[in-house]
Parts: sequence; C-alpha cells; structure tokens
Amino acid sequence: MNEIVQGRSKNPTIETLNKIANGFGMTLAEFFKDDVFQKVIEEETTPLKQTRKYEFKNYIPRII
Repeated sequence: MNEIVQGRSKNPTIETLNKIANGFGMTLAEFFKDDVFQKVIEEETTPLKQTRKYEFKNYIPRII
C-alpha cells in the first residue's frame, strides 16, 4: 500500500485492491462504489478530457 501512496506503484492488481478493500472492511464492489471513482469515470468518458491521467496516491476510501 505504501508503494501506491508514494506513487511508485501506479497500476495495482485487482488482487492488491481487493486486499486493501478488505483491510478497510469493504468488498471490492463497495470500494469502487465510492464517489471518487464515479467522478473519474464521468470525466474519462467526457470526450475533451479523455487524455487526463489520474492517480489515487492520496486517496483513502470512506468507511461506510
């Protein structure tokens, strides 16, 4: 997780993300249901913004 936070790992595997979600007491679906991912999806699907890159290095999901 430190590698992700420090920006050294920019493409974590789904297995790693699942472990992180579980560490927060969440399922992977709950983890990705957070508003931050919805905003990225909306921005990425807007034609003028498709070239933007996003990093989540300072993101900690809300625990529901």
